Amino acid sequence: TAEDARKSSARKVSNLTRKYTEKATLNFSGNTAELVYPGGEYNFINSMIYDSKAYAKNVRWFTSLVSKGENLFGLYTQLGKVEVAEHKVIEMGTGNKVTRILAWRF
Repeated sequence: TAEDARKSSARKVSNLTRKYTEKATLNFSGNTAELVYPGGEYNFINSMIYDSKAYAKNVRWFTSLVSKGENLFGLYTQLGKVEVAEHKVIEMGTGNKVTRILAWRF
């Protein structure tokens, strides 16, 4: 949600400056339609996985950035439902931030 994005930015600013500010601006760009999805990251990627089945013959690999590791288990379930041939997770880390790329193919 937009509120989640604001809180996340405030937490990052606080961690960097050791001062919490209610006026912290978003530390990424984009308009609301690009940054907020009903149900958050999990629902966005879940929908993407479901929709990817329609393009299975046109695309070799599908990928999505996954910020929240706790979303992976449910996404693995969705990948099984759409019967992917293979999936991989590529972890990336910088400092305290860990993110990952979920890739799948049919």
